[in-house]
Amino acid sequence: MQDALEEFGGTPEEVRVQISNADLVLKNGDIEQALTILRQITPQQSYYIKAKEKMADIYLHHRKDKRLYASVYRELVDKNPSAHTCLLLGDAYMSIQEPEKAIEVYETALKKNPRDGALASKIGQALVKTHHYGKAINYYEAALKSGQQNFLRYDLAELYLKLKNYDKADKVIKSALEQEKGTMIK
Repeated sequence: MQDALEEFGGTPEEVRVQISNADLVLKNGDIEQALTILRQITPQQSYYIKAKEKMADIYLHHRKDKRLYASVYRELVDKNPSAHTCLLLGDAYMSIQEPEKAIEVYETALKKNPRDGALASKIGQALVKTHHYGKAINYYEAALKSGQQNFLRYDLAELYLKLKNYDKADKVIKSALEQEKGTMIK
């Protein structure tokens, strides 16, 4: 590994070698050394986000520290406030069972990228997880009216099925199928 670090030192691939080195050190059981290696990677370097994701994974799975796990993603958003990093933070909150915080972050990301149907789906799923079913239904319906992707209809139908509202689920599924038929004909 030392040879690879010397060979790729100063090149764009140096960070990838550092991340691999952190993996190797982690496999040998040295959590602190792995974190030290990853902390040395700066926001200006390529693979910075990948290094932070690796660091967060170590905090969650090796140290069992949800607070530090989420803080890594909050730091990412602070340093690079893009829709992608907001999405990562929202997903992190969902993975540690904090859907209310995830919804806030997803909504921030959706403001940056309002046509992102996958993001709209994540918000709807988070609302369902928090048992805000009415809010989720309203959200899905508003997203569909604004021309979001058709797969949101299936999310809405699934929610109606969960709520045992079979007539509305049936209508939404039929609407989705008609929509798909219309796009196939064009």
